[in-house]
Amino acid sequence: MQSVVETSATMASSDARRKIIIDTDTATDDTLAILLALFAPNIKIEAITITVGNVDFEQQTKNALYTLEIAGKGNGEIPVYQGCSRPLVRQTHGTATYVHGNDGMSDSCFPDPKQKPETEHAVDAIIRLVEKYPGEITLVAIGPLTNIALTLLRKPTVARQINSIYFMGGCYKFYGNVTPVATYNPWVDPEAARIVFQSERQKMNGSNHPDALTMAILIDPSIGQQMLSRYVDVETQGELTRGVLVIDELGVMKKAPNATICVQADEKLFKEMVFNTLKNL
Repeated sequence: MQSVVETSATMASSDARRKIIIDTDTATDDTLAILLALFAPNIKIEAITITVGNVDFEQQTKNALYTLEIAGKGNGEIPVYQGCSRPLVRQTHGTATYVHGNDGMSDSCFPDPKQKPETEHAVDAIIRLVEKYPGEITLVAIGPLTNIALTLLRKPTVARQINSIYFMGGCYKFYGNVTPVATYNPWVDPEAARIVFQSERQKMNGSNHPDALTMAILIDPSIGQQMLSRYVDVETQGELTRGVLVIDELGVMKKAPNATICVQADEKLFKEMVFNTLKNL
C-alpha cells in the first residue's frame, strides 16, 4: 500500500500550487519522484525531509541535495532537513544497498552537493510548516514513516491540520519484497507505520507502486485508474508477518476505511509524465 489520490486542499491565496513536503530515504527511485515534483507546475515543494531507509543516512541526504542541484534548484530555495536515522523501536534496520548500490545511486559516485542540510530537525520542520499552512500541506512519504510517526507523537493536533498523506508501501494481493509478505518501507519501521495509519487523519492515500508513481498520482490524479477505500492496519508483532500492511478487503473488522489504495494506474500517462520531466534536465 502506498500513495494515492485524495484532494481536499485549501490552496494558498496567491499561489495555487499544492504545497507538499517530501519525506524520503533518497535513492534511485526517490530521485525520480523528487524530479517529477520539481517540474510539476501545480506543485510547490516546501521542504524535503530525510528519514531512515535505503542506504547510509548521510548519503541519503547528499542524494536529495544532489537531485536538487542537477535540476537547477540547489541554491537553498528548497530546504532539506535531516530527521530520524533509525526506526522508533529497533536500533538498526536492513538497508537496500543490494537494490540501489552502496551510495543509493547505483554506485555512480556523484560529486558532493554544494547545498547543505538545514540544522532544524525534520520533525520540527514538518510541525512548523503544517501549523504555518493549516490544511494546505500534503505529506508525500516515499520512505519509512518514522519521521511522520514522530511528528504525530510530538504534536497529535497536527494530524487534523495535514491536508493528506501519500504513502508508498505495502502490497495489495501481491507478495512482499523483503519478506514473503512485507514490503520495504513499512517493514523498516512497522511501529511508525501503525502510528500513522491509526492517527486522527481521516484517510491516507496509498498504492502498491514505486515512489515516482506515487508522486505522479498526486500531480495528476487521473493516472490512478482504480482506487479502493479500505481499512488498513500494520502488523508489528508477528514473527513471519512483521511489517505487513493488513488490508481489510471484506470489511470483517467493521472499521471505517482509513486509506485509499491505488491498484491500477494509467501506464501511458505515467510514462509521458516521466519522459517529459527528464527532458527538462
